[in-house]
Parts: sequence; structure tokens; C-alpha cells
Amino acid sequence: MMNVDVQLLGQYDFDNFTLLNALMSEEDRINTAIHEYTHFGLSNQSVYGTIQYCLKKMTISLTCNNDINKMKSAIDFFANHTIKVQEGLAVFIEATYFMLSDTSEYEKFINNLRSNNKLYYGYVKPLCFILEYMKDSDNNSKIAIAHAVFQLALKSMNSSIYDYDGKLFATSKSIKKLVSRQDFSKEYLPNKSFFAMIEECKKEETYEKFSQKLFSLAKSEENNSVNFYRDRLVKIKDFVLGIFEGSPNIEIYKNRMAQVEIKEVDSSSVFLQQIPAAFNEDYVKCNMKKIGYESLKMKCKSIEYSTLFLLGGLKKNIEDLFNKMGVIDFVREDEAREIVFFYSLRDKEIFGCLLEKTELQELLVQNDNKCVLLTSYKNYDYENNRLLDYSTTTENMYIYCDRTYANTLQYINLWDNRKVFYRYTVYKSMIVLLIKINENTLFLLPMTPMVADEADKDIRDNHKNMRPITEVEDEEYDPYIIKDEKVRNEIDTIINCLFFINLPVPDVKQNP
Repeated sequence: MMNVDVQLLGQYDFDNFTLLNALMSEEDRINTAIHEYTHFGLSNQSVYGTIQYCLKKMTISLTCNNDINKMKSAIDFFANHTIKVQEGLAVFIEATYFMLSDTSEYEKFINNLRSNNKLYYGYVKPLCFILEYMKDSDNNSKIAIAHAVFQLALKSMNSSIYDYDGKLFATSKSIKKLVSRQDFSKEYLPNKSFFAMIEECKKEETYEKFSQKLFSLAKSEENNSVNFYRDRLVKIKDFVLGIFEGSPNIEIYKNRMAQVEIKEVDSSSVFLQQIPAAFNEDYVKCNMKKIGYESLKMKCKSIEYSTLFLLGGLKKNIEDLFNKMGVIDFVREDEAREIVFFYSLRDKEIFGCLLEKTELQELLVQNDNKCVLLTSYKNYDYENNRLLDYSTTTENMYIYCDRTYANTLQYINLWDNRKVFYRYTVYKSMIVLLIKINENTLFLLPMTPMVADEADKDIRDNHKNMRPITEVEDEEYDPYIIKDEKVRNEIDTIINCLFFINLPVPDVKQNP
């Protein structure tokens, strides 16, 4: 494996999961997960995070410039006035993780930040005096202090900003007018209110007085019942809709907001809402090329180490998009074309095209195809164990699922009434669950190592019909799933195409 400078280790983008880079080193894995989980936890529990989540769920038409400008103004306000809290707290919790392990590891982490990442050191610097206090405390006290700092951050992002009219946040001009007011900036700008509370703690002259002040400020009077959060969510959604008051698409936005709801979950499971990612979207966007049917046929027959990825019908994907937007009444076009991507690992090329149904069917039964056949998990008939609407003569077929393990259980449960075999294959910072669902079809679910551990426990405890392949090492063959070198190469080709096609070398496989 070549040395790769991994710039982006993780990301939380106001969805119900965090993304972790599939290429990061083992030593970065846990603290990066903790960093992103901190963003996740702070956002999911706070007013400002919930507003950002609702804004992220809105899909604005590219032709509606007025709404696009309103969205940008609102998103910029909430992002710019929470980033110091978000990043300062996330780095602080990371540092706490290292400190709980070993003080020398904490010192190494902070010194590395100071020397090599001045931006993120700048975020945590105002909190470093707390970390210095913590160094001389026992682990229980360290955890209690870290929790209190988290509560201060949460408090700063939980002001009732939804009591204001949402339309005041629709333009930069009206936002600037609000921010210029001292009473508003003191109470409603988390970057100011959080660090004002931190400064209050810093003024205390002894550790005892500091801790008293910290725990006093962190104490919450907030009602933590589910009904309280449901009522608060109603106010938040009304606030978000207020930003777009007068829009011709307001009914669509109301339908979308009606889909946002609160669900009670086990707090320990939230940490496992992780998906491995390549963070190569810019590469794919810049290098994606169009291709015609005849050229695609030739490439499928001639290029080894390539993948033909079927995303499903254009009509179905458009309907899914409209549903996510909140559009209920729309003209359902009789669009029969299929979305197809072709990845050439050899040439580092990615092609996209729309095929007629007859063209795709012809391609799927073409003799001597060298490409690996991959389909989206949405594009498979699980009841009849076949591609939706198509037949194929390919020897092996693979189903790719890019969901969290928890959200994949609805598919895993489909096989509860029959015996299926499964095993794992290990890549750099990613483990792929392989489930044999019929004689020539494998279901592929990439997971982070932490999720894989919990997923394996869940499978063994709750899915007794699933039989693990345990008698072989990662690189060895087995009688059911990775039966030979051909299957091994096909799986590696898929993973390399989807995750590592932008790298200078194709072989990113690692022994565990």
C-alpha cells in the first residue's frame, strides 16, 4: 500500500450518519470517529443543529434563485456562528480521548496540532486551560469535566432563536441588522455565548472554584421529555418555513418538513451511524465522461478490472428525488431509460450514460463481458433473486449497499427464513460484509471497523440463519463466497473502482 496523504479524515454534514475516510490509518480511526460523533451529538440535540438538519433536507429548484439566495443566507448564518463551538468542542473531546488513554498521547496530539494544524489548534486553544486542569485529575473527573464542557456548548446552541420570524434570516441585510444588536449577539450567537461562559470559568483562580463555576453553568433547566422535543421541533419547522415565506414552492417545502420527525434511539447506537467514504466526489465530477451505447458495449467486452454499475431506472430515481423534495403532485413521465456507470480501473476513467431498456438487456447477455456486474441495492428483486426487469448471463453479480448497518437490516431481515453464508474482507480502514444471497449473487455492505464489530455481534445474536465463514483467513478462499481468485479479483475491482479510483495505484488491499 502506498503512503497516501489523507486530507479529509471524516465529515458530518447534518445527516443521520457520519462519514469516515476509508483510507485513514488505524491510529486516526477512533479519534476521528469521536470527533465526527461530537458534531453529530451536538447537532442532533441542539436547536441550531436541528435547524441546519431541516435546511439540509430542503431541496431547492435550480430555477428558483430567490429561494436559493434565502437558503444560502440562512445556512451561512447558522454555520458561521456555530463553527467555533462545533470544532472547538470536537477537538477538545478528541484531546480528552487521548488524555484518558495516556497523558503523553494527549501532549503529542496537542503539540502536533500546534505545529501542523494551526486552524484546528486555534479552535481548541481557548479550551486548553481546561485540558491542563484535567491532566492532574482522575479519569472520572476528566470525564465529568468534558461532559460539562459539552453541556455548555449545547446550551449555547439551544437558545430559542425559533421565536424570531424566520424571514429575518432570509437575507444577509436583515441578518446583519440582527447581529449588530448587542442583546441578540449575546444570547443568540453560539460562538460568542459559549466562549463567554468559558471565559467566566477561566477567571476563577483555583481548580475548585473553576470546577464549581463550570458545573454551575452547565446545569440545565431544560425539560428532556420526548414531548418537549416534539413541540420544539414543530416550532423549528415553522421557523424554517418562515425563511421561505412567499415562495411559490412553499407547499413543497411544507411537505418536506412534514417528513422530518423525532425518533427515540439508544444513545450508544448513534456512535455506530458511520459509513466509510472515499471523499473523491470532486475527482469523479471532473473526470466523468459521457459514453454512447456502442462504445460502452466495446468497453465491457475489452477492458479488464472494470465495473458496470446499474443504478436503476431514470423514472424511479426521479420519483425518489421528487418524494425527497416533498413534491406530491408531479407529472410522471413515461421515461424508460436506465442509469448506468462504467468504471475502468486500468485507465482511471468513469463513464455515465442512459440506456434504453432493450440496450441494457442486450448488454447484460452479451457474451465475454470482462467487466464486473454491480447493481444498486434498490435495483434488485429480492423476492425472486434477480435483477429488476432484466436477465443476465454473467457468472457472478454483486449488489452494492451504501447505507448504515442499522438501515440495512430491513434487507438482511429478508433472508431470515433461509440459510445464508457471510464473511468479511478487510481494506485499509474499511471492512466489507459479504452475504451470499443466492448461488451467484453477493450482497456487499462496506462498514467502518467499529461498526463491523457491532454488526457481527448483532448477526450472531439475532440472525441465527446467517452462517459465518470462520475457518479461513482474509486472503484465503472458502467453499461458499470467495471461492476462487476470480471472485476475489471481482470484489477488489468493485471496491477499488468505487473508493480508490483516484489513487495512483489500484492495489489498495491490506492484510488485516
